[in-house]
Amino acid sequence: MIDKFFFVYLFTIYPIVQTVKEVVILDTREARDYLNWYKMSGNGNLNDGWGELSFEAKMFPTLLLPSSTSTLWRTQYVCDITSERRFDNWLRSPYFKRQQAQRIEIELGFSIRDCSTFQTPNEIRSCRETFELYIHENDQNYDNHLWSSYKLVDIIAGNRFTSNNYGSQSVANRNNLTVNVKTRGVSITKNGFYIAFRDQGACISLLYVKIFYRLCEEKSIGLIHFPETPTGAYLTDIVERDGICSINSKMIRKPLGFCKGNGEWTFQETSLHDSCHCQQGYELLIDSNSKNNSLLSRAI
Repeated sequence: MIDKFFFVYLFTIYPIVQTVKEVVILDTREARDYLNWYKMSGNGNLNDGWGELSFEAKMFPTLLLPSSTSTLWRTQYVCDITSERRFDNWLRSPYFKRQQAQRIEIELGFSIRDCSTFQTPNEIRSCRETFELYIHENDQNYDNHLWSSYKLVDIIAGNRFTSNNYGSQSVANRNNLTVNVKTRGVSITKNGFYIAFRDQGACISLLYVKIFYRLCEEKSIGLIHFPETPTGAYLTDIVERDGICSINSKMIRKPLGFCKGNGEWTFQETSLHDSCHCQQGYELLIDSNSKNNSLLSRAI
């Protein structure tokens, strides 16, 4: 049986190590081929609006993934400032299943041109320094281009701006680009979703898009095990999870863990204390194979 002194000693010697697990649904930096996302321009001409091109990943070392072997990235760009038509350019992703996610995070790496760098009054008047991020949830994959059914996530603005010529040539010279990285979270209730971008007169290079969600990793504390748990729909949500006693131990009272919105566990010591005891004929053993030195019940 665990006495009070041993329990306190255990938590002193083996502190709870917190790690956050991210499950990546999409990261365009890992794409090996054309993305071929759906696009639509205000005049219906497929040659206008958003375009796609490749560039060398090494041009932006601060954005590289440590484990990535990709040498080329697929980037989306748009710059219709000089056009006389009404700007309303849409770019939509394919359908993604949400997996275990109740909340997804959308990370965008992008560069946007400073409107003050344009020369003519018409260009300056029509130029914008923002674009819009949308989401559309659905239980199955189908082509829905009714943009009014898409929900606005946020209006995205850059903190830093590019000052030189823009468009398809801008990515060829990294000195022309000043990169912004923004992340927006949104709750998910249906089986899957699309994301979309709306441009109404900006010069944008969308360098990469990453979609992911967080899990509180499975955790063992003493004789108590907490399974892997997705975070809640909102950052302020706390998901309560019952702990499970290890083999050859019995539950005295229910241990509780709380998965926070940032992917970290939090525990109440009173909930864990004396929750699981060894069954008769077994003794405690520190599991040397466990990364957090959990306990096992071993036959005496």
